Amino acid sequence: MPRIKSSGATRPEASADHDTRARIFRAAAQLFADRGYNGVSMREISEYSGVSKPMIYYYFGSKEGIFSELLKTGRQFAVENLQAILASELPVRDKLVELIKTRFAMCRRHPEFVRFYFSAILSADQLPFIRFFTSDLLHPQELLTKIIRDGIEAGEFNPDLDAGIIASLVAGVQFIYIIKYLNWNNEEFTDQLAEEIVDHLMRGLSPSGRNI
Repeated sequence: MPRIKSSGATRPEASADHDTRARIFRAAAQLFADRGYNGVSMREISEYSGVSKPMIYYYFGSKEGIFSELLKTGRQFAVENLQAILASELPVRDKLVELIKTRFAMCRRHPEFVRFYFSAILSADQLPFIRFFTSDLLHPQELLTKIIRDGIEAGEFNPDLDAGIIASLVAGVQFIYIIKYLNWNNEEFTDQLAEEIVDHLMRGLSPSGRNI
């Protein structure tokens, strides 16, 4: 799960604060992913995390507060990761590889958080505060589109391509492999697979259509 920032991280009490928040986050993410927002109570989050309800209220205020903070943390991680890749001097091909490697690593390390994030975005629950996040959740896709557009302008991709559509295709391929991993724990969910995915995409998207 992305690191939860707190002030004074070198102090023992700050470290304990971070650990407590992380325990609540992990428990809530798992429960929300399995049962949806309306199927989880604060009592269950308390029991699953081993943190008292008063302490959970102290940190997050409410069940909605936990859910919202989980969404914000996921979005922040995705945006910061994409911004770092976008700002790098890597060729577009390598930027896409790094993006997919990062997503795969996140799934391996914190599957409960990734499962929550996907379930929240795709949830059938009518939650007003999820709709509030809709535009924010689209921001990572806009950054991915920028990476693809840079590739088109650099001549790495066919100039007739639509950057937004290609970005959606890249995101869709990631989504398929992530769902396969989360559901079946695919052992081939590796950095090598990330390289192969991007190489296959670029063979089809390159101006000549030839192997890269």
